[in-house]
Amino acid sequence: MKVVKKIFYVLAGLVLAVCAFVLICAMNPALSQKLSNFLYGDENTKGFVQIFKPGGFADYFNLPFGRDIADEITVPDNADELPDYAISTLPDGVGMLTGYQPVEASEVQVSDDTAKELRDDLGTGDTGSALDFDVVIYPYYEMLDESEREVYKQIYANASAIKSSFAPVKNISTTGLKRCFEAVVNDHPELFYLETSYSVKYEKTGNVVEITLSYYTIVNDLSAAKDKFNSAANSIVAGAMELSSDYEKEKYVHDALVGTALYDDTAPMGQSAYSALVNGKTVCAGYARANQYILQQLGIPCYYCVGYSGQNHAWNIVKLSDGFYNADVTWDDTVPPTYDYFNCSDSDFVLSHVRTGMSVNLPRCNAFTYRGLEKGAVAEVTIPEGTTVEGNVVHPTPLRYEDIYGDPDPSDEEKAHALLVEKLAEIGLKESDVTWSMDEYYNKCKTDLINVGSGDKHFSVIIPEALYASVEKAYSTDDYKTGYANAALEKLGMNKMSIQIQGQRLGNGYYKLYHNVYTWKE
Repeated sequence: MKVVKKIFYVLAGLVLAVCAFVLICAMNPALSQKLSNFLYGDENTKGFVQIFKPGGFADYFNLPFGRDIADEITVPDNADELPDYAISTLPDGVGMLTGYQPVEASEVQVSDDTAKELRDDLGTGDTGSALDFDVVIYPYYEMLDESEREVYKQIYANASAIKSSFAPVKNISTTGLKRCFEAVVNDHPELFYLETSYSVKYEKTGNVVEITLSYYTIVNDLSAAKDKFNSAANSIVAGAMELSSDYEKEKYVHDALVGTALYDDTAPMGQSAYSALVNGKTVCAGYARANQYILQQLGIPCYYCVGYSGQNHAWNIVKLSDGFYNADVTWDDTVPPTYDYFNCSDSDFVLSHVRTGMSVNLPRCNAFTYRGLEKGAVAEVTIPEGTTVEGNVVHPTPLRYEDIYGDPDPSDEEKAHALLVEKLAEIGLKESDVTWSMDEYYNKCKTDLINVGSGDKHFSVIIPEALYASVEKAYSTDDYKTGYANAALEKLGMNKMSIQIQGQRLGNGYYKLYHNVYTWKE
């Protein structure tokens, strides 16, 4: 009997120990991961433990990059420290569509002798003294005092002349200069070649003695760039001009931008209207500045508004006959495109958009005549005649027919497209089901990963076979980190990630990639 009791106590102890260990593992993902590596091997041995079961797929396989990549991905130390005006809950699918970069200044204090030399030798460049700006169209100009307005004019004039360095026309502090520079870039989207950062030298009194502007490399052939910019903008203006009311014109421009631009947080010149109108890939700043510029050309006051929507974000404030409205074209450029953030009041935006900086002084948006008239509708995407934009969201097939099927393209583009649609239909797919480029792949992965949340999660992406090698390369070279993982982890508040990717062959040259992701924080 004593022996039986001893055996019972030993077994009970073992059960309790196992339960305690399971509980510890559940509360410590890192320990679980180490145990998994111990049992199943790490990336240098057996690989990642398969947590996604095939479920009877006839042709199921592990991609070469389906390996353990559970190394740490760096996120900012202050990722958990949101500002007082932080948005706690963001709308699904659009909350990560941000990307506005605040104005930045590189400031260096110089000696009295250097300051004197700069004053003697530098010159003020074009002072812009003859310029005048309508405060109805240029609200940030109105926010400045008289001296600051003189510096604003000078910055605008020298930027128009592509002059880099000059002395301020008025005594001004570094803080005052930043207000002037921010006002210029916020008021003037036509300065698409001017970067949103600048350099300044100041003396020990705090007064600025040298201003240096920075330009995108596109200024090397600015004439050609302006031709492209004006052509793209004018094609939209021409279509809108045929409409009778400012509201109809604004809606037309909204639809045209949704049709010609695609959100891409790696877009070159993403802070400029040029990126949206010419390059066709941009972030919120590009959408907002393009919308601002075109509505300005139509005589409709449209302001560039910056603030916070989980991250730094930009949108517009538009003046119609009865007052002001918020309009966020970026958040309407979804699949399908919507009018969910078109002509909204401040009360509509209170949970998702908070103004910051000088934008807090822009007019309140409390008009109602044109508020939410299109709510719930799918935007009628407009592509102005003659507009061709790479990566256009309406034509998501940058790959050629022969890229996908190996056969030469039919001579008739419409026939090629019809064949592509037919091939997709044979396996139950539509064009919109497929991710056609690496940019779209990264954006979808980022969106899906954020939407499914942290922990042990899964999402899938369908790609054409022609994109397979590029996806494989992204993981073998760690390009996927900058492509989507870093940003998604930061949004989730996590700093560790394991991923396994498995693929199902769908037929007709398409694959479904299953992403089995585990994220946690240490």
